[in-house]
Parts: sequence; structure tokens; C-alpha cells
Amino acid sequence: MKIHTIPPDPDQQPTVPSPFGFYFDGRLTQPRFRCQACGQLIDNAHKAILLWNDEDPSIGRRIERRTERGFVFPVLVHKACRHPKIDKLYPLSMELQTALIYVLNNCGMTGEKLQQAREICGLLSEL
Repeated sequence: MKIHTIPPDPDQQPTVPSPFGFYFDGRLTQPRFRCQACGQLIDNAHKAILLWNDEDPSIGRRIERRTERGFVFPVLVHKACRHPKIDKLYPLSMELQTALIYVLNNCGMTGEKLQQAREICGLLSEL
């Protein structure tokens, strides 16, 4: 199944790969997000938004046959890169900073575990 993402030109068929990856900046390799509309790195979660469509099965949806449950794959864009045609294709949205908190909670990263992860991240950033 082809997973649709946003192209730079809203009139083209979306084909941009996953917004998450490990980015090498010439010195370090770090997990980063990039905008699926302009291709630039997202350096501020408050300036990005996830968009999805859970009604149209041809747009970013993968259903597991046995349970009718499954994943809906969003696209990630800078808020400044939103376009009316994109919003029509992907009518649902969640700000990136909110989605990140959901992911942390859903993965059990709360309290002490979250604090330990922050400390490890701080140590890695000092390398």
C-alpha cells in the first residue's frame, strides 16, 4: 500500500518519505523531524502540525484485516507550509508538541523514566 505524504506542490500526488529520521549534521547523527511540504528540518515543535485523514482508506491508512483496527499515518508540516488543498486532503490535525506528549505517555515515559531519558539526552548532546 502506498502511503501518501505531502508534495511541495499541492497539485502533485504526495510522495515525500517519512518525516522522521536520523540526521547527520557533519558532526553528530541525531533523531530529527522534517517538514513533508518544504523538506526543511523542524527545529521547533510549536511551529509544526500533524495532519491526517482517517475517513478515506486510500490516504495513509493501513487496517489490520482481523480486527479492523490499524494505523492512520499522518503527515508532518510546518504550520507555515499548510495549504487549503492539503487541509482538504488531511482534515484532522494535532500540534506536534501535543503529539509528542501522547507518544511519551503511550510508551510509558513518565515520571522517573522520563527524567532518566532527559539526563541521557543531555549527556549525548554534550558529545
